Amino acid sequence: MSAIMSLCLLLLTTQVVADKETPRVGFDGYCPVNAVENRQYTQGDRQISQVYDKAIYYFSSDDAKKKFNAKPAKYVPALGGYCTVCYVRTKKMILGTVTYGVRYEDRLYLFPNERTRKQFWTDEKLYASCDLALSGLCPVAKSNGREVKGNKEIAEVHNGLVYRFASDDARQKFNSSRNAYQVKRVD
Repeated sequence: MSAIMSLCLLLLTTQVVADKETPRVGFDGYCPVNAVENRQYTQGDRQISQVYDKAIYYFSSDDAKKKFNAKPAKYVPALGGYCTVCYVRTKKMILGTVTYGVRYEDRLYLFPNERTRKQFWTDEKLYASCDLALSGLCPVAKSNGREVKGNKEIAEVHNGLVYRFASDDARQKFNSSRNAYQVKRVD
């Protein structure tokens, strides 16, 4: 077993799992909008918050919250803040931290330690795409038997996976009946 896999499994066995009904704090309580747009880690304000995809995000201002609500998939860390390297290598969901965060192609990636962060850069394309549902195809079109590439600007995050859509209408259909379109993630 590789050192990375061993470390990921060790982290998994020591991680405390919260009640599934209680949203976990996303992005370690920092404002994800400031991180993406200004490349700054700014502590979020608990009074300015939003629950999205089973995590609560804190924002530095009402304006930042509005930007997040307009395009949450742009600001939510890859795989919902879980380590993409650990997921690809072990299929285990291990939370990352901003301490070991990186920015790649305008997305945030969080890792539990320096070793997994370094591993990311050995094959960043592989690790960066592990949370892309249906290889980027529009799930609504796919359910109708068509393979239509989704637009990365028209996206939603659901259960840690990024879904891309061919149109806003397709995104609305997805949001009105997510269970009909979602992909099962291997945990």
